[in-house]
Amino acid sequence: CLSSDFRDTLFQADPFAQLDPSIMKKGASPVLHLYEHNTPMNQWTYDLMRKPSCNLYDRYAKFMEGTQIINAGSIIGCPSAFKQLAEYMRVKWSGCNDQVTLNVLVRAKMIDASVTVHRQGYGAMNVVGYGGIKIRDSKDRWLNRNCLRSPVVHQYDCFSCKGS
Repeated sequence: CLSSDFRDTLFQADPFAQLDPSIMKKGASPVLHLYEHNTPMNQWTYDLMRKPSCNLYDRYAKFMEGTQIINAGSIIGCPSAFKQLAEYMRVKWSGCNDQVTLNVLVRAKMIDASVTVHRQGYGAMNVVGYGGIKIRDSKDRWLNRNCLRSPVVHQYDCFSCKGS
């Protein structure tokens, strides 16, 4: 499964081509691939955690210290892992921002899945917005930091394209 904020996501190649195909088989262990911003956890996140409707700060802020923000708009994983995320986002912690919920679940190791958090500019989904390193080739395609084409680029619209 892939979830994305499709309004600001550009597909340049198959995002699943880089993944081990065995994770897609029925009965495989739960897997999540998540993608960071190039931005450290910050006051905005902590303020959202303190809101009365969320109230996660006192219990979980310690897990967030010194980490980068994981983008909730760029997720690849198996259905059972998505189901766990949905249970918290829609039911248990429905008063919290989805990105806060995702970051707490991952950083506090509350997801029963093999979780891979990719740094900004690596992996199948490149979150270039808000502090991301932006690399383009001579054909104006977005590249990961290893100079290979990014299969999926999220938040590309935060920047002007050449010629605009």
